[in-house]
Amino acid sequence: NALMRRRPEIFGCRSPRKVSWRGSRPLCLSHPLVREFYSNLAGALARDEEAGYAGVIFFPGDSDPEMCDDHCPRCTASGRGRWEIMVEHVNRLYAALQSGSGRIPLYFCLWNQHLHGGLDNIRSVVRSLSPGMGICMSISDGVVQERRGGRIAFDQPWCNVIEPGELFSEAAKLAEAESRPFMVFGEIAQSEVWDPVCHNMPLPAKTLGLLQNAEAAPAVDGVCDFWGHRHPFLPHANFSAMRSYFQGSAGDAAGDLRTAARWHYAIPEAREDLTDIALGAWEKFDRAVDRWALLMWGQRFSFAIGRAAARGRTYGPLIPPVLGGRWLKCVPSHPSCADIAGAEHFLSLQKEDQAAFAACAGSFDSLSGTLSSAGCESAAFARREAANIRLASELIVSEARFLLAIRLFAGSSWERLREIVLEELDARERQLVISGACGEGAGVDPALVEEDIQNMRLFLSAGCFPNVPDNWFQLTPCPYTL
Repeated sequence: NALMRRRPEIFGCRSPRKVSWRGSRPLCLSHPLVREFYSNLAGALARDEEAGYAGVIFFPGDSDPEMCDDHCPRCTASGRGRWEIMVEHVNRLYAALQSGSGRIPLYFCLWNQHLHGGLDNIRSVVRSLSPGMGICMSISDGVVQERRGGRIAFDQPWCNVIEPGELFSEAAKLAEAESRPFMVFGEIAQSEVWDPVCHNMPLPAKTLGLLQNAEAAPAVDGVCDFWGHRHPFLPHANFSAMRSYFQGSAGDAAGDLRTAARWHYAIPEAREDLTDIALGAWEKFDRAVDRWALLMWGQRFSFAIGRAAARGRTYGPLIPPVLGGRWLKCVPSHPSCADIAGAEHFLSLQKEDQAAFAACAGSFDSLSGTLSSAGCESAAFARREAANIRLASELIVSEARFLLAIRLFAGSSWERLREIVLEELDARERQLVISGACGEGAGVDPALVEEDIQNMRLFLSAGCFPNVPDNWFQLTPCPYTL
């Protein structure tokens, strides 16, 4: 703000409706001072030999490029499109990074390309990048699956989706044809770490599969764990799988997985029986995740994406200002939940998934007990994994109740809505208890969830139910919501 007051001419314009929390006045890439600033910044990185930068990944923006759009008079007058301006900008950065003795590699991220022309835009962008510049992309971009809940398309890294998507595969071929290095984006440690309610979810078989698929793709020279590890930095089954893949000697997926289990739980080599029990728990959860009735982006293992592990796109209090208010602009839609009958069916599927996930949590509890009896300190890791999976089993159904409640509210189905709110009240109480067992860095935020509980109780107890005025409720604002 201070810089904008001093030098307003170096700022451009973008639509205030596009990712508005980042502002609508970006530095204008068509202004010579801005171009010089970024080139000098990249040049400083190249000259900093002591830092020893191994490479730079350039992320252009999330759902929309972080730059001016047609609201900017200067960019519009240049006669160039947004992606042309972006590519010229990245090419200048690459030239500056090559100016030092280290010649720092640069990877340009192709992100959410399904929103920007798909393969046609990918071809145009990649062919315009400077020779030698790398590209990076989510391995699951372009994957379409028929799940129990309906068809779902994947366009970002998902820790439970490892198959190469159509957009990824075509981009990899293009990189190979142009001799460009190609970095694979995947989720290994966490899922959408802005708010990972469930921490260190164990999917080591998926991690191994991701690495195998990445190695088999053309031009790939590395894998980026997109979100990375986070506090608390506890042993992670997925990291053990990664270590086994790169350091193990088995040479096959089953052998690498066995090695990962032994390493993760510090199981003595003579206790193959303990390793078998650990593998059984892992495989059971892997099967439950594959069967999970996925519909939408909001079901990633972050679940309640929003501040402080509470309230997100599909996890909010079931009250009038939410179910019929502006929050709904952030709720993803899917044809399978377009009406009450569809949303009821989805809820039934998620309750089946809840039972499957809860059974998996029981298997990890049993593993923890067996490890403890064997004197293995790693029993605490299995116990924490059990709690986080059990919390996931509850959140799965909360999301489905939220979607159904929206349809019930719109259809004035008040008695059924009352039943669903009562169910959600019970679920929120359980989630608070389970979160206490998840350990540091995991679980829902008790203050916000308790606020949701009080709001839902007020809704049901009001004599004017369901016509309770919005101003009766108190909601602490959170990102993605209010």
